[in-house]
Amino acid sequence: LWMRQNPPVFGETITHETVALALGTGVDVLEMSLPCENVSTGLEFLIVPVKSLSALQSLLPPAKLDFFLLAYCLEPYESQQTIAARMFAPGAGVPEDPATGSANGCLASYLLKHGVLGNEIDLKVGQGYEIDRPSQLYHRSRLDGDTYEINVGGKVRLAGEGEWNV
Repeated sequence: LWMRQNPPVFGETITHETVALALGTGVDVLEMSLPCENVSTGLEFLIVPVKSLSALQSLLPPAKLDFFLLAYCLEPYESQQTIAARMFAPGAGVPEDPATGSANGCLASYLLKHGVLGNEIDLKVGQGYEIDRPSQLYHRSRLDGDTYEINVGGKVRLAGEGEWNV
């Protein structure tokens, strides 16, 4: 299943020190060469680059966070992946989400804007491992001039169904 996302809107950047404080960690776990930046493709997420998989895994879901945050690193959980990610939104009642398509659209936009993996990406992102719900999302996105084409996908499995009786 693929979801084409809206063109990104890039918001403000947040200092690494402020982000580290919100996550209850030190700035030494963050990738200082890239910004912590708000990005929206319909729903806004603060994209936070982290230095390594061990640093990403060391993050604890923050108890008080009134915005959505996706932390990522360029070290995968599994060999077929390119990126590992974690999404926190405790202010919305989601301490950590195992697979977040909307956040991954913002991540793809961020990666393209900053040229992290070039101007065309076709990759797999692991998410949900720390909460024992490993998931894999797919990015097929590109930047052509100022035009973003953002596509996020994944394999889905029916977990339940029902009917509305009105």
